[in-house]
Amino acid sequence: MAKAARFGSAAGPIARFAARGDPARGRRREMSTETFHAELANYLGVGDLRSDYPDGGWSWNRHRLTLGRYRVELTQDRQIVAQRPRGGGLIPSTQLAISGVRSFAEGERVSDDLCRLLSLAAQSQVVPLSYRFGGRGRQPLHPMGQAIYLRPLLPIRDGAAMRTYLETVWPPCYPAQRDRAFRPVPSPYESLRDHHDRRKEILHEYLLRLLDYRGRMLLYRHAARVGKDIG
Repeated sequence: MAKAARFGSAAGPIARFAARGDPARGRRREMSTETFHAELANYLGVGDLRSDYPDGGWSWNRHRLTLGRYRVELTQDRQIVAQRPRGGGLIPSTQLAISGVRSFAEGERVSDDLCRLLSLAAQSQVVPLSYRFGGRGRQPLHPMGQAIYLRPLLPIRDGAAMRTYLETVWPPCYPAQRDRAFRPVPSPYESLRDHHDRRKEILHEYLLRLLDYRGRMLLYRHAARVGKDIG
């Protein structure tokens, strides 16, 4: 009896395990495929899909994008689409919904990367204001950024052009994450540096093509004004 009292009964560990709950339950919740929601500020563009409102109005304020394995929907504020874009201050502008996200951290990462691509195109400081996923919510402590509309790098008031830009640049810049369990893991510093270098090369090539196209258009317009022919 003393020995049994000292080491406890066989049901003790089982009872304690049952009281704690299944440790895999949290991992299953973390691998959820719910929709991740975020609110963004300072993106003054328009969409390529039309929304109809109960009051009879409508606007081109939505994008539905396929970015790798993510399905993304961007919904612009109605007033931003309708009015002449003017910068200044922190302007709530966009509702973001991402399907295919498995964890809160992954959703934050995808929305932050999307903000960087939008900031590059609009030459505006697009920043997240809040995140929601799986019953949780979080807000950055001090969101800082200014809405700017002055010679955007890309035509952000052309929804089709912005859709093409995002779906073209995303796959090579942000390749789909794969299970690392069966791959050798390189040095994290080398892997991160190579990834950022490759991302810069892709964006640089895309922007060079864009600037070359815009330069050619300006040259042809000038030639048309002065009446010269360009071969």
